[in-house]
Amino acid sequence: MQQQLTELINRLKAPFPPAVHEIRELPGKGNWIFVPWQNVRERLDEVYPEWTVDYSEIKIIDQLAFCKCGITIANIRKEAYGDVPVAVLSSSGKDISRGSFGDRVVAEAFKNAAEHWGVCRYLDDQKFVISYLLDHIDDLDARIRAPLQSLAAAHK
Repeated sequence: MQQQLTELINRLKAPFPPAVHEIRELPGKGNWIFVPWQNVRERLDEVYPEWTVDYSEIKIIDQLAFCKCGITIANIRKEAYGDVPVAVLSSSGKDISRGSFGDRVVAEAFKNAAEHWGVCRYLDDQKFVISYLLDHIDDLDARIRAPLQSLAAAHK
C-alpha cells in the first residue's frame, strides 16, 4: 500500500503540461505563473478518480472570507484553508472582484488542499517553472511567450 501511495503522490506532484500554465499580474508589482484550478481538478480525476472533496461553511471576518477544504484520496484526508477579500477594490474604490467571494474562497481552499497532496507544489519555485516553460516555449500560446521572457529576464 505504501508503494502505491508513493506512486500516486509522485503522479500528483508531476509538473503540468507547459500549455496549461498561465501568467497573472501580482498586486503591486511582478507576475506569477500558475495553473488554473480546473486543471488541478482534472489531475485529481486522472490520478485517482475516486477522490472526494468537502468544504466548511464560509465565514467572514474583517472583510475576509475563510473556508476549509478537505480532499480525500485512498481514505487519507488532507485539508487546508483559503481566504480571500470579500471585495477587491481598485485604487479609486471600485469593486473589481472576479466572481463572488464564495466562488473565489472555495477555489482558493481547494487549490491549497490539493497542494497538500503535492499538486502544483512546484509552482512555489518560480525559477524552476520559468526554466521548465522556456524549455518548452514552442508548446506555449503566443500570449504567454512575451511575459515569460520578461519574467525570465527579471529572475536572472
